[in-house]
Amino acid sequence: MKNLVKKNSFILTIILIVVIIGIVTSIIFVYIGKEKIGYVDNAVVLENYKKTILVRNEMQLKINEYQAKVNNLQIEIDNARNKFIAQNNKLGNKEKEALKNEITKKEKQYNISVTEARNQLSKIEEQMMGPIIQEVNKLIREYGKKYGYDIIYGATISGNIVYANQSLNLTKKIVKYINKAEIDKNNEDKELKKKNIDTQIN
Repeated sequence: MKNLVKKNSFILTIILIVVIIGIVTSIIFVYIGKEKIGYVDNAVVLENYKKTILVRNEMQLKINEYQAKVNNLQIEIDNARNKFIAQNNKLGNKEKEALKNEITKKEKQYNISVTEARNQLSKIEEQMMGPIIQEVNKLIREYGKKYGYDIIYGATISGNIVYANQSLNLTKKIVKYINKAEIDKNNEDKELKKKNIDTQIN
């Protein structure tokens, strides 16, 4: 009889534990189900931000500037080579050697210039884009707080979000939000300047 009581008590304990686990699991799932989540495509948001577009345009001007310098060096190399080919039979050994050295020197200058241009452009882009990335992240956090999101994930090309329902995709909404925030900020700055000017006049 005692063994039967013990056995029944053990079974009841197991059942109770299973019930408790079930209740806790249900609560967790209910809580998770109530979480408001979304995700953004970071690259798309950044590329469509008005400030990024301005920076890209500015970067393109610098790229064109460096490209023009590199192109001029390439023209000088081509001219020296063409001169060497055209006058090869007329030139003496010393002149040929001098022209070869000139071509080699220009080729070195060209390679150095290309490397320097790439390094400089990379530094400039990092300096210009760094603050913008921070600003975009700040605006996304503001968006999340304003619209009551518990979590907003950032999708990257490395694939940290492989799949998600499109209804959770906030990319277009956030692009619209951050660009409106930029317009509003510019309008506020204009109003502030106008007030300062009016104050100075009065």
